[in-house]
Amino acid sequence: MSKIVMFLLLIVAFSNQLMAVEEGKVRVLAIDGGGIKGILPSVILKQLELSLQKRNSSARIAEYFDVVAGTSTGGLIAALLTAPDPQNKDRPLYSADDILQFYRQHGPSIFTEDPNCLHGLCPKFNGTYLRKIAAEKLDETLVSQTTTNVVISSFDIKLLQPAIFSTLKVKDVPHLNVKLSDACIGTSAAPTEFPPYYFKYQNTEFNLVDGLFIASMPARLAIGEVLRQEEYKNREVLLVSIGTGSVNTTTAGFDANRTWTAEDWKNSIQTMYLAANSAMDEYYINSTFKVQPENYLRIQEYNLDASIETDVASEENMDKLEEAGNNLLKEPVKRMNVDTFAPEETGEGANTEALDRVAQIIYEEKLRRLGKRASKLKRGFFSLSATY
Repeated sequence: MSKIVMFLLLIVAFSNQLMAVEEGKVRVLAIDGGGIKGILPSVILKQLELSLQKRNSSARIAEYFDVVAGTSTGGLIAALLTAPDPQNKDRPLYSADDILQFYRQHGPSIFTEDPNCLHGLCPKFNGTYLRKIAAEKLDETLVSQTTTNVVISSFDIKLLQPAIFSTLKVKDVPHLNVKLSDACIGTSAAPTEFPPYYFKYQNTEFNLVDGLFIASMPARLAIGEVLRQEEYKNREVLLVSIGTGSVNTTTAGFDANRTWTAEDWKNSIQTMYLAANSAMDEYYINSTFKVQPENYLRIQEYNLDASIETDVASEENMDKLEEAGNNLLKEPVKRMNVDTFAPEETGEGANTEALDRVAQIIYEEKLRRLGKRASKLKRGFFSLSATY
């Protein structure tokens, strides 16, 4: 092998090493689940992307986060945010506004009741359109091919264990490197709403239902994935967690001061389970960031209009959701007090202002990394040249 070829190989190896070792904050974005209520976080994400575009007119959200995580409808959003452009694999294909329009355009077809299902003998929606449109929008993209790390949760009802489709896992667990569309359909298979989703990838079978079973607030799952990675060791985490809205729990709960029947338990257990799960997820995340609250932004509507439905894609319901998102942007930043489990204002101003501050931080972080890479690469190049 000639000295020139050896020199070029050293340059490539040195460049790859620089790409793998990055310092600074690990930037994490997480989006909750909630059916057609995905419209609400889409409005928030659109504002975040607009804030980034004040700094870089062509900015896409996924270019500024190391990890994008989602559960259920949030998993679909995470997949769309990180799906690569076929013409430029490093460039995200969809903007935040594209995702908002996705819900407005395709929501009515996704949430059309199955006319062949009578008297609750099958799920409310047959999932046919969701599977079709997910495959169309995401094509053959694999989890490993997203423009940044993605984490999508699901639950395997055959194995009775979590199925976590994570770019950070696929090197060590290759059978999780499924098509992004399959991960989306699996995480969205909500009980009673959609049928469980079966598919086979290579020699592994999957029998999936909604990711809410394991991660009602995917921020917790995303942090877990980050902490397991050697490349992120000893680095601060910047977390942006976006909810799909919850009704005031003081009016949505159940009265214990009466005689309860088995039917009462049947009708209330799912609501109680999801509420408890969500509250404990907030407890975990808030406790994690207690000493560094400046690294955590939670945007959630804690008093959502109770008339808004999770599985109704009427124009009226979607309009209410988009309006709720726009109103939430104007509201002060709130965070759950994990002693009282009541949301409290943080004193950080309005959510729009907080998003703009985050945009500035992650924009500067990306510039710093690019500058540091270029500087190290330049120094390494001249060092290798001198050696050569």
